Amino acid sequence: MPLLASFEFDYVKRVFERFGIFLLEDFGDGQTRWGNQPMTSPYTALSLMANRYGVGFDLFTIRNIAHRLGLGQAKVMELEREIEKYFEQNNHA
Repeated sequence: MPLLASFEFDYVKRVFERFGIFLLEDFGDGQTRWGNQPMTSPYTALSLMANRYGVGFDLFTIRNIAHRLGLGQAKVMELEREIEKYFEQNNHA
């Protein structure tokens, strides 16, 4: 699987949610804010900004979000396998 492949935003969002990563904000310019807990007010958990390229995210961005929001290496590898399923199912392999 190419590392620079773009994975659709909606699919990445669904996979992230299964791993405890939540979309907090989606800005019109492609910026997104992700957190390790759903949005609360005030928000006291971890969060970070990421930029979408085209329709989604590349694998480097997905890994960075997962690592920075506290997923361990084993969980990141499991998340990547879920992303790979999408890649294979859509005949990109």
